Order: sequence, then structure tokens, then C-alpha cells
Amino acid sequence: MEATIKTCSAVHIDVQCERNDDEDIACGGPLMLGYSFYVPKDEKLSEYKQHIRDCLAKYNRPFITMEISIKDRINPKYISDKKDIEDTIRLESI
Repeated sequence: MEATIKTCSAVHIDVQCERNDDEDIACGGPLMLGYSFYVPKDEKLSEYKQHIRDCLAKYNRPFITMEISIKDRINPKYISDKKDIEDTIRLESI
């Protein structure tokens, strides 16, 4: 019997904070470093975007831009609320 995984739609917020160093990029690393969050699709996106900006400033993290996209099949366990987002920015360096 095949296991079924519940999925949902979500907004993906890709937060770009700083450019990666040239050596890491040359070895296949990403161009930009930052954070990636999935938030509920039915929540107010503008509030999440402002919360992320506020947390970046609060914890002295750099900020360049955010890219927003919709993802249709995300496991709900990867959805972040505002507390999860703040904890991630506070605890994880970019």
C-alpha cells in the first residue's frame, strides 16, 4: 500500500541577504545567501514581509530583497508562523 502525504498551497518567501563569496560561487554555491520561508497562502502576505524585515533589523542581519512565489504542493510541516520565522532569523546565521 502506498503512503499518502498531505500537501497544501503556500507562499514561498526567498529572503536574499548578501552576496556569497566568489570562491563558494565558483564551487557551485548559491549566488545569494539568506533565508527561505513557506507561509500560509491565506494569511496577509504584507504582514509576513514586514515581520521578516523587522526581524532582520532586530538581529542585525543584512537585507537585499525578497522574492515571492506560490507553491501548490508543500508538506504542511514546512509552513512557518511568525514565531518560527523570528526564531530562524535569531538563531541561524546566513
